[in-house]
Amino acid sequence: MFSHLYNETAVLKITDGCNEYGEAKITETINIQCRIEFKNTVVVGQNGNEITSSGRLFTDAEIKIGDIVTIEGLDYTVEQAFRSVGLDGEYGLNEVYFG
Repeated sequence: MFSHLYNETAVLKITDGCNEYGEAKITETINIQCRIEFKNTVVVGQNGNEITSSGRLFTDAEIKIGDIVTIEGLDYTVEQAFRSVGLDGEYGLNEVYFG
């Protein structure tokens, strides 16, 4: 739907919980097309506390809280993700805040 706006790429590391050392278990790694904006924004995290994110990105890829996004070699953890649905009821895009 908005794919013509995605002029950047990032690496999405899909996670599934943590290992015994508290590190994220990465189950899959894929390249995604996205639009990235670096801007500090206060969002409500998974545990209900306010946190400051480093930026946000827009993409068609399905991303969940806890996944890792690699941008220019740096890993960022997804703090909040919103899925948009268009007026036609179809899936639109993901708005993802990372920190």
